[in-house]
Amino acid sequence: MGAIPLTDRERRCLRVLARLRTAALVEIASQAGVSLPTARKALDGLAKKSAVSWQPQTETWGIHRRKGLSVALRGLGFPPGITIPAEKRYNQGDRHLRTARLWLAWLRQGLGEKVEIWAGWSEPRLSTRNAHPDAIAWGRFQGQETLFWLEVDSGQSSCDLLVKKLLRRMNIAVVYARGFDLRVVIAVLGPPRTLKAIQQGIKKVPHDAAVIVALWTKFGELPAPVWGNLADGSPSPKQLKLL
Repeated sequence: MGAIPLTDRERRCLRVLARLRTAALVEIASQAGVSLPTARKALDGLAKKSAVSWQPQTETWGIHRRKGLSVALRGLGFPPGITIPAEKRYNQGDRHLRTARLWLAWLRQGLGEKVEIWAGWSEPRLSTRNAHPDAIAWGRFQGQETLFWLEVDSGQSSCDLLVKKLLRRMNIAVVYARGFDLRVVIAVLGPPRTLKAIQQGIKKVPHDAAVIVALWTKFGELPAPVWGNLADGSPSPKQLKLL
């Protein structure tokens, strides 16, 4: 299949869809690192080139498996026969997946000029065993190259199990980041129950890591990370009882 000419922004959006396969406009814009109008214009251009299509039933964009996916993979230098594992199937009612897909935009809005984000992915498959963040971003914070590791938790487990799980994942994130000589910001987004458990359960944070927690219903609201500490952007315990 011959190459089709793409603008830089069309190429970025197409590569996002090569992983997500199907995604809402805001999710594509988040991971491509562009504004909503820019993403819409790029997707309209890709649709005219028969690489993607609008799916009105789910209000999402989908990549054409033959033409669009092939162009994206060849543009990444992948030879024929090699593909990118698809991310989880899109479910419009899945807050967990939507939150993970918006992680890059959430970071940019929440930390503003304090952070520089270069790239990121939702549901990445990392090489290290048991390293399965809900999303990850790579960039710079306070002048240092930093990994931004996201865990999304619905709070359905008991408080004890929830804390044990998040402590284990925090340790995995720290070890993984140290393997690349990076600092790591570990964010946990979830409902009040999740945040309350973390407030009570995480007593110590490694010196080269920062933990931040915030409600998953408050897009773009994040506390500033503090190395060696937990920064809490959730309501106070008294407010949590009212939610």
